[in-house]
Order: sequence, then structure tokens, then C-alpha cells
Amino acid sequence: MRRLIDIIVSVIVLILICLPSGIVWAFVSIFAGKDFLTCRIIFGKDFKQVKVCWFGMQSSFFSSLPLFLSLLKGDITLVGTSFYPCEEYSQSQIPEKIAEFKPGIFNLWYVKRHTKIHHAEKTDIDLLQLSGRGLKKDFAIMVKYIPASIYKSDEGSIKDSVTLLDVTFNNCTMNEALRFIQKGVENSAKGMYFFINPDCLNKTFTDKYYFDILRKADYVFPDGVGINIGSKMTGQTLKQNVNGTDMFPLLCSMCEQRGYSIYFLGAKPGIAAKMVSMLKEKYTRLKITGFRDGYFNKDTESESVIDAVNETGAQVLLVAFGVPVQEKWIYENRSRLAPPVVMGVGGLFDFYSGNIKRAPGWLRDLGGEWIYRLIQEPGRMWRRYILGNPVFIRRVQKWKKQLDKG
Repeated sequence: MRRLIDIIVSVIVLILICLPSGIVWAFVSIFAGKDFLTCRIIFGKDFKQVKVCWFGMQSSFFSSLPLFLSLLKGDITLVGTSFYPCEEYSQSQIPEKIAEFKPGIFNLWYVKRHTKIHHAEKTDIDLLQLSGRGLKKDFAIMVKYIPASIYKSDEGSIKDSVTLLDVTFNNCTMNEALRFIQKGVENSAKGMYFFINPDCLNKTFTDKYYFDILRKADYVFPDGVGINIGSKMTGQTLKQNVNGTDMFPLLCSMCEQRGYSIYFLGAKPGIAAKMVSMLKEKYTRLKITGFRDGYFNKDTESESVIDAVNETGAQVLLVAFGVPVQEKWIYENRSRLAPPVVMGVGGLFDFYSGNIKRAPGWLRDLGGEWIYRLIQEPGRMWRRYILGNPVFIRRVQKWKKQLDKG
């Protein structure tokens, strides 16, 4: 069935789109001095080496049309695993399970890579795709290619930091962010770790104090598809969406493995307690030194709260007061807080206590988790997303124009 679909699709695309596009590109490439084709040798099924080619143009859609010739030949499939170029990978780096299948023009790695949520290795993403494989899942991956292609940005020159609306933040992968935290704990270096999304950057226009705090933070991580879009609009390439919700289970695993102790401070009464109860079942060796809610008077009770945190000897403190209250509280009390790593995590406790559900995986792959949040809490979130997102885009456009003018 799959092979029949591959043949039908490849014939249609080659005749109706690839052939006329190829003729046009042939003339353009001759006069522009461009390569008509660019080719690579990749590992196919059972580690067979196969040659795949693209048109030498920049458009990702039209440039990939020659791949349908390889599809017709049977070297690759319509939806399969990702491409492993022979000059970049050896057979030993590719699990045999992956080699049992053909590479695909459409694959989950492309989707997660360009939506910046690939918080796992390429081979792990391929293995995830192969689990429960079926035509319905294949079709879903093809649909996800639409937003992934929109989010795709030039990966030619990636810097270690990105600046948006005069706020500079770390341009890192999730693993790199975890290494920053690890280094902070191991060196007992007091640091402030924050996350930013479009709503956070919008707030900096009306809250100069919060703006200054972000500029003084030790680490600021990009959270959400909006930051990816803003980066792309300004010609900057984001490595990954390093959001706190995806980071949290990885952080817990790291703390459990390395013996780091952690304290949870914030959210409504009962939320942190519920989350801790659930964490103890999943991370049986995780050192949780304590927790308490965030409903206390920040002016008169902070001293006693800080003393209580310090007495536990926690090395990682997660503060969930919401933006920008948590950033201001952390900044004002950083010198008195003993934990080396202090991180503002917003509504994280609500997610991991089960109080608020995360968007399903397919919607997160589409970069639409904000839509799910809006559906869940329309009364609270409509200003942030319905009004805030367009305002953010407009501000990025104006900021970019000012930069271009010098």
C-alpha cells in the first residue's frame, strides 16, 4: 500500500510540478551561474548508500522536488525516517531499527527541528516516529510540515545569543541549558535563571524595572514559538525552544542522577504539595528539601521564607510567582538566597500538579500550545494571545526597522 502511494504521488509531482519547475530552473541556473542540482549520498534501507538530489535553489519546497525521482525509484519513501548523510554519520551511529526503514521526504525530525522542540537526538526522534507507525500518523507528519516550513530559518550562522526588543538571551539547546544549571550547582555560583516569551517582552515596554532585571540576569532562555518567529523576523536563528515545561522533567532527572537537592516555592496553596507528591512517585531518589505556596506578603514575610529555604540546604530553587513578580522577588533577594540556582518558572507547578493540562503532542508539534492555553482559560489568556501576539509582532517589525536604519 505504501509503495503504491509513493508511486502515484511521485508520478503526479514529477509531471505536474517538478518537470516545469526544472525547465525554468535550468534556464535560471545557467544565466545566474548556479548549480542545477546539489546531491548527497545518504544511508537508505539496510544501510544501502543512495544518492538524493535537490535543485540548487534556496526555496525549500521547489528545491526538494527532485527527491520525488528517488521516491519513484524506491530509494526513499514519502514518509519515513530522516536523512543520514554518509559523510556525517557512520553505520555504528544509526540504530539497526532505523536502518530497517527507508528515509522519507517527510519525517518527524524535520518538524521538531524547525519548530525548535527537538529536545532529543535525531535518532531518538526517528525511533519515536517508528513507534506506532501507520498511515494516519504519516498523514499527521505531512500536515505538520506546513508550520515547520514557516518556522524554518537559516542555519548558516548561529550565534550564542539573540537580541529581541533590546533584551539579549541565551541561544542554546535544552542540553546546553541543563549544563549551565549543572555548572551553577557544581561551582556554587549564585545565578538567576529566567525564561522569556512574547508576553514577557511586551511587559518590558510598560515595566522598566522588569526590563532592567532581564538585562542583568545570568541566564535567560527562549520560551515559545513566538520567540522563534521574532528571531526569524530579525534574521537570527534560534537553536531550540528552551521552555520551562519541557525542561522540568529533564531537570528532575538530572538532579536525581547527580544528587542535587531542590525546593519548590510558589503557586496557590496545595498546588506545590500535590506536585511534590506526584514527583516522589516518579523520581524516587530526587532530593526534595521542601515546598510552600507563593501566597505570602512579599514585603513582610520574605525574610522568614528565605530563612526557611536556606535552612533546607537546597541547591536548586524554583520560584513560581508569575511574571514579573517572581523575577523582581528573585532579583531583590538573590544575595540572601543560598541556593546557587534560582529559577523563575511561572505556572510550571500548575502543569505538573495536574491542575492545568498541557496541549497534546500533535498541537505542540504545530507550535500551537498557546491555542490550547487560550481554550482552557479564555478569560485570563485572551489579552496575552489575541491582543498580545499581534502587538509583539508589530513591535519586532518596528524594532527591526530601527536597527536597519542604524
